Amino acid sequence: MELLFFLVAALFLFFSWVVKKGIGNSRNLLLKRLKKGGSLEYANAKFKDDFEIVKIAIQTNPENFKHASPRIANNPDLNLELIARESVFLQVQRVWLKH
Repeated sequence: MELLFFLVAALFLFFSWVVKKGIGNSRNLLLKRLKKGGSLEYANAKFKDDFEIVKIAIQTNPENFKHASPRIANNPDLNLELIARESVFLQVQRVWLKH
């Protein structure tokens, strides 16, 4: 009986540690994936409605904008971010095409 109590206590402590470290946190995992250029397409709807997540997703891959929730997609700050990013891309593309 004592061994069973010890095992349950050890499992509880282990899972508490996992949650505290964020190892089981799907939001952190998604952010890491998006920072490497991942897609927002198959993410949970709650993440598509998270301003920080969508902003990072768009910074690494502007195509992710089409997967944002309508509330986030209509956010003026996010639209300005996307316009600024695309503007820089177009300027670089024009310079490259001239040469």
